[in-house]
This record gives sequence, structure tokens and C-alpha cells, in this order.
Amino acid sequence: MFTYSAICDVPEETLLHVTALLHVHRREIRTRAGRRSGTVRTQAKLVLRWFRDDAPIRLLAMEAGLPISTSYRYLHEAIDVIAEQAPDLHEVLDRAKAEQWSHVTLDGTLIAIDRVDERNEAGHHRWYSGKHKTQGGNEVFSLGACEFVVTGVSGVS
Repeated sequence: MFTYSAICDVPEETLLHVTALLHVHRREIRTRAGRRSGTVRTQAKLVLRWFRDDAPIRLLAMEAGLPISTSYRYLHEAIDVIAEQAPDLHEVLDRAKAEQWSHVTLDGTLIAIDRVDERNEAGHHRWYSGKHKTQGGNEVFSLGACEFVVTGVSGVS
């Protein structure tokens, strides 16, 4: 865990790994020493807190001592650097086939719908996605690893 004004329950190893990735990235794009407002560790803490705590960028910027516009840039730059580490779908499916996984779940997509007036027992819109700020239902797909065909589809929720 690392500290800021409180404790973030992300392992220190994760912080060090993301810091190292950002350090390599800054070297690759030839960022000169002293040209950035924040250190790579500050940037790593910002993105990890954003992922873990869903903290508002205004709060993260204030705690890091950075302007809000710089914090947004740091956040999106770090997300891109982390995303570059993810294997592509073909690599995952090849590994699944080689290791004979029983299935692979692809967490779905938001399907647009027109059920705008349906509400649940508490009176909330049943089909509103706060994450996407629109109406829709989440669909999750399950693939059989050996056949690479859809073996199951969840009900829209």
C-alpha cells in the first residue's frame, strides 16, 4: 500500500510497476528532466487512485499539486501506457486454446434500447447506465475457448 492523505489499498508493487512503465514511456518520448510538473510516481498515484477510489480529478489534482488540465493529461497518458501492456484478443484466445481453458468471458457492451420509462421498485430508471450516461442494457458474452464460438449470452441487465 502507498500513502497520500490517506491509505490507498493498492499494493506498493503495483505502484512501483506503473511508475516504471511511466518512466520508460517518458524516456521513449524523450521528455527532458525537469520539464514535467509532476514526477512519474505522482502520475502513477494519480491514475491508481482514479481507478481504485474513483476520486474526482479535481481532488486528485489538488492532492498532487497539479493544474486540473495537467491532471487530465497525466491520467489519459497513464491509462494509454497501462493499456499498451494488455494482450490483444488473439493472444488471449491462443493462450486459452493452448492451456485448454473451459471458457473465456468477454465483459460486454452497452446495447442501446428504447425502454426509457421503465422503473424499478425504488423508482429509479431500470435501463439507465450511469457509467455511459445513457439508456441501455449490459450484455456479457462467454466464448468456448476451443471452438471460439459464443456459448452463452447473459440476459440484458
